[in-house]
Amino acid sequence: MLPLTAGLGYHFLPVATGLFGFRFVVVLILIFLVASGRGMLLDFGSLSRWFFRMGAFWICWGLFSVIWSSILFNSDVSSSLIEVLAVVFGFLAAAVLLNLVFRVANALEALRIGWVLAFVATSAVAVWELTSGAHLSGHQQTLESLTLGSIVFSTFGNPNNYAAFLCLCFPFLIWSFRAARGWWKVLYLLLVLGAFGLVILTTGRLGLLAMVLEFMVLVALTLSVRRALLVGAAVVVGVIASVGASGSFDDPSSFKLFRIYDELVIGGSASIRLNLLKDGMVFLRQSWGAGIGPANFEHLMLTGQGPYPTEGYVNPHNFWLEVASQYGLLVFVGFAGWMLFATTRIWRVRELAIKADDWPSGYAAEAIILGIVGYIFVAVENSSYIAQPENWMFLASVLAVTCFLSEDHPAFLGGRQ
Repeated sequence: MLPLTAGLGYHFLPVATGLFGFRFVVVLILIFLVASGRGMLLDFGSLSRWFFRMGAFWICWGLFSVIWSSILFNSDVSSSLIEVLAVVFGFLAAAVLLNLVFRVANALEALRIGWVLAFVATSAVAVWELTSGAHLSGHQQTLESLTLGSIVFSTFGNPNNYAAFLCLCFPFLIWSFRAARGWWKVLYLLLVLGAFGLVILTTGRLGLLAMVLEFMVLVALTLSVRRALLVGAAVVVGVIASVGASGSFDDPSSFKLFRIYDELVIGGSASIRLNLLKDGMVFLRQSWGAGIGPANFEHLMLTGQGPYPTEGYVNPHNFWLEVASQYGLLVFVGFAGWMLFATTRIWRVRELAIKADDWPSGYAAEAIILGIVGYIFVAVENSSYIAQPENWMFLASVLAVTCFLSEDHPAFLGGRQ
């Protein structure tokens, strides 16, 4: 339920601003754990300790920065508190998932299937968009109908957001394909190919890059160097051909992938993102590295305090910048350090799984490695990523899978107590 409701987002059981299905599921599981006497455990090894201590610091620092941002930058206190609350929900979701993984039989299998179901559900909405030309209400209704009909948004309201989500699902589809047998393997192969097709239809360049890199890393992990180079070359040629075939020369948007240089020179999406990055660095310098406060990036841009032109775009479009500019260098370094630690830990799990000939654990570990590689670019795809449930669901999955395999793996030093 957790990955599925995260993918459906605000469209599943929306009650009020900020309250929807994913958060309801998190709260209900939390209440069950507490009411049943099981409680919420946070210490499942050094990786989880780092994560939740960082989370406590992130939240506390965010609350304090609400004070100085309202004084120094005249930020909106209510918007700042709402974003801090979104961070609280994110870490709470990670705690809930971690407790489930260590307390439920076949938990990693359930988590993997949950991500597959999230992909299938959101893909069904995308197929409906393509066949009907309609889209979910409340999103991008001012665009021309031709443009709307040729780009898929699914449940995310923005094609870039959907492209990012597809890249988060992709490693779990690969994991499922490698672990499956018989006709299930054929089914998962079709889902993998479908993910490639949908990410092209989103026209999300960073999402497409992330998915290609995920596949290239998979090839590098599983094939010899010579075969990996051959497959890699075939994939690059195939992607370029697919992007070209997805539209016509009369529709320049179909060749968005090839316009990056022109956009940097004469203006466009790429130059806007670059200027947003420059503005964020200016804000970080103005705050002496302490951060301008939660949800304050948009406020400063709306009030004209960003020195670089962005053609009306006010969101950072970069999760790394979003964290660093609003919450400061300490929070950013803590989060980036945790991601690096998780990468080294899951790589060690993979090595131990190979030595122990434990292929199920190896497939799971390699899926997380693919996801982390893709996340580097996925986190730069969305307009704003801090409040997005799929972002926290992925981070929670990295935490849960890595902790479980590290502590439970037969070859892991010390084992799980």
